Amino acid sequence: MTTTEQPFQPLSPLKFIEAFYEKYPPEKAQAILWRWLLLSIKNEFSNVHPKDMEGFEDFFESLSNLVMAASLVRKVSSAASGT
Repeated sequence: MTTTEQPFQPLSPLKFIEAFYEKYPPEKAQAILWRWLLLSIKNEFSNVHPKDMEGFEDFFESLSNLVMAASLVRKVSSAASGT
């Protein structure tokens, strides 16, 4: 590693949560969820462009990671408060 390279440092849970909401503001997240729900109800995923499917995959992966980060923050907060 050269002197200009920085070692990889994962985002803290709070930073990850902030990054999620920057990438997916509530209105955008709601629109993605509604579109996915309607496609699911109508079973019309065969007509979805591959790039849009990648967008769904990215969103749901990010959403899953958001839940894990929020859970970790809750656990740390509970441990700190003694509950």
